[in-house]
Amino acid sequence: MKHLFIILVLLFLVSCASNNINETPYYPVPDEVTMLTEDNMPTVETFTLEKIPLPAKYLVANSYYVYQDSIIVILNYSNPNPYLISVYNLNTKQEIAGYFKKGNGPNELLSLRGHFNNKNLFLKDSNLHALTQLNMDSVILKGYNYVPKIIYHEAYMMTAYELLGNDTIVSTNGMFIKGFDVDEVPEFELYDAKTGKALQKYAQNEKNFPPNAVMRTMTYSNSKFIVCWNSFPVISIYDKEFNIIKQYRDSKYEDCKLSLYGEFNEIAYLEEFPLYFNLECKTNNNIVISNVRCNLKYKEIKSQEHFDKIQNKDYEIWIFDTDMNFKRRLKPESTLDFPKRVSYCEESNTIYLTSRDEDGENALFKCVLK
Repeated sequence: MKHLFIILVLLFLVSCASNNINETPYYPVPDEVTMLTEDNMPTVETFTLEKIPLPAKYLVANSYYVYQDSIIVILNYSNPNPYLISVYNLNTKQEIAGYFKKGNGPNELLSLRGHFNNKNLFLKDSNLHALTQLNMDSVILKGYNYVPKIIYHEAYMMTAYELLGNDTIVSTNGMFIKGFDVDEVPEFELYDAKTGKALQKYAQNEKNFPPNAVMRTMTYSNSKFIVCWNSFPVISIYDKEFNIIKQYRDSKYEDCKLSLYGEFNEIAYLEEFPLYFNLECKTNNNIVISNVRCNLKYKEIKSQEHFDKIQNKDYEIWIFDTDMNFKRRLKPESTLDFPKRVSYCEESNTIYLTSRDEDGENALFKCVLK
């Protein structure tokens, strides 16, 4: 039902969209662009799914993360029991800890999503403009006595963040977009990691509302940022000064077209529903990214059932090394039902992901390579 609502909204946006289409690139493009084709990408590795049994209290969850093949972090902000985050040891069959009750009071959060960055699970609450992280060594050592710190930031729209050292938050600015006469709005912003305050005054986008169109996730390694564009088939590489230096492009797809609609100048996809890249996790030697490879024309979506069936048919997991080189490409043997939140345990070369099971509920799966 939720997906059907999204489709109806998007169809409405298309019907309202202006014919004045912006033809310029919506994102920065460097001199070096690698067009990824079947001929120059890594050979596809296929996998099947093996469902991991969990106690009943963890079965209705929003997503799962796996650390060292044994520690399961369960995010359940839809139906907290009573915590938004539960940590469970798969080997000992015991709950290690739970963190954050649901609300907007002290030490409370409303919803969370994030990714593993080595031993830390970075989490973001977009509703409360809040950031937190779980240090897994501290979780295992201290259990319920560990108190993750919440940082409330001043960013108007932060689509993703990265910590540089202990003092600086790098944010992808959700109000940035090229074209539409707002080129002065910065692509990245910096915030104090202790106070959440902006480190300088940034130009604001007061002309349009682009967040869905420029949704990005990112991480940092070897003095470079890797930025994954969710609505364009593009992965961008930046140096530490935020100069774009390289780009990977999934050449199977063209950019979607965007246009303004409505009294608030919201930016809408004009003809298609695109879903591409999302950063999933970073380990000591690898960066794991999902590529949904979805570009559905609105006119081709026949029903909710049809949409659910075809939106993930080309889903792949792409793995880069920490120098941003494309090394591995994994694909499920059969279409997954709403895959998300991928974890990679480097020591065992094991990938885990959240997907829907045979009952349509979110479940944790191990990816078994063929």
